[in-house]
Amino acid sequence: MKTCWLTVASVAFLAFGPWATAADFCVGNSAELQAALDTAATNNESDTIRIRAGDYPVPAGGFEYLPSTTANLDDDLQLSGGWVPFFFPCGFTTADPASTRLDGGGMEPVMQMNVPALGLMEVSFLSFANGAEAPKGGTAGLRVSSPLPSSARISISHNVFRNNSAGVSSGLFAVFFGGSGLEVGIFNNVFIDNSAVFNEFAAGAVAVVPPPSLQDDDQQGNVPTVVFAHNTVSNNQSVDGAGGILLQVESTELDVVGNNLWGNSGDDLVLQSTGIAQALRLLNNNIQSLRLEGTTAPTLDQGNINTQPVYADCGPGCFALVPVLDSPLVNAGLDPAAFGLSWSLPATDAAGEPRINGPRIDIGAYEALEAIFADRFED
Repeated sequence: MKTCWLTVASVAFLAFGPWATAADFCVGNSAELQAALDTAATNNESDTIRIRAGDYPVPAGGFEYLPSTTANLDDDLQLSGGWVPFFFPCGFTTADPASTRLDGGGMEPVMQMNVPALGLMEVSFLSFANGAEAPKGGTAGLRVSSPLPSSARISISHNVFRNNSAGVSSGLFAVFFGGSGLEVGIFNNVFIDNSAVFNEFAAGAVAVVPPPSLQDDDQQGNVPTVVFAHNTVSNNQSVDGAGGILLQVESTELDVVGNNLWGNSGDDLVLQSTGIAQALRLLNNNIQSLRLEGTTAPTLDQGNINTQPVYADCGPGCFALVPVLDSPLVNAGLDPAAFGLSWSLPATDAAGEPRINGPRIDIGAYEALEAIFADRFED
């Protein structure tokens, strides 16, 4: 169980922050979850969906949040797991993505979501597990896309993408028709044991393609921004050249910071970048194999290391990749504020522990700890 300050702070934020006026759902089974997603897609309100800890077998075709092109264009959605009863049915969050598993059962894709044209979308503290898609299909875990040009703020944080199998981009596929001001943040996620059986990028792919009108905004500093920070990408396998993750951007600022990218088949990270008025910062990552494609080289490339990680033993069936205390990953990350970057990291790591547990942040999704709880992140 996580410390009380975290869960109380989370509840206070939900109760008194901007989500207080949203339609509020607490769900405890698969039918309730899909019903809440359907309602949120059509009610033209900002919505909070809290999912109680447990296993959620996906329905045929997977869970879906698919607002029409005219519905919820500027409304917010917060989707989060790990909730347990505490005075209310969803009154207390464990902040533990392993506690809430959306499970494809090796037969169905897990979830598909459309993002709004404006507003905020958050997906956090969930496990997208055992998803399956046709051998030449894509995305068995989570697919997030924008059918219209989007200037939304998207946060995908503290999730586990595990044991998903598809033709390509098996764990996460996030593709955006990026309008001016689009912000995408992917923080503290774990991508492990995913497989691409037709092509590449078993862990997943994130792509931003700007509409032609964005070119007028390039000189004004309003290009889309993507941050991929402090994720762990390990043991993902593809039949082609890259088992890790693809980040593909055009006329987009991209920060790749503090990730642990190691032990995947072929390349662990592929960066494809083109376009103008673009910053590409590659900072303080642990990368086994990197492939650069496109016309734009990194504008900042520093603090990166290449070292075999050693992880703490957390017990049988546990798959938390927490570095040992003397690992080169420890205290080797980067504080974005100290470096002058405009974004900030969440307060906790992938397991809900304080994000900084020492003089500096650690590389990867986890902070090293004196003791590892063997009841977490288990099969």
